[in-house]
Amino acid sequence: MMKVLKQPLIPLLLAACVCVLFGFYMSHQPVSPEGKYEYRPMICIKDEIYGDNGTGVKALPEGYVSVGQIEEKVSNVQPMIKRSYVSNTLNVGTEIFTSQDNPNKIYLEIDNSKYVEYIRLPEAYTE
Repeated sequence: MMKVLKQPLIPLLLAACVCVLFGFYMSHQPVSPEGKYEYRPMICIKDEIYGDNGTGVKALPEGYVSVGQIEEKVSNVQPMIKRSYVSNTLNVGTEIFTSQDNPNKIYLEIDNSKYVEYIRLPEAYTE
């Protein structure tokens, strides 16, 4: 048989208090000194900012050639800077591939014969 609570509001109030306390606890967690959030993975090549679009491939599309390597890694919790061969997540030495036929996409070698696709981003991502 089912018991009927004499005061059904007590469990509801207890749950609400737990939610409020948890929210208060989470809102006062330490924040990194640089900021509260991270920018998406980006790279700058020749004054153009490219961002990771989440696509990975095992082989480069036809027409893509190496144009160099990442020379500097900067913080990913600050706006991306416009300086060639700079990334906010990828390590120095990561190989960069571009194509004259498709200047809006580049590929970066993240592992031996594994590449990640980056696409050109709007100006809003620069400092």
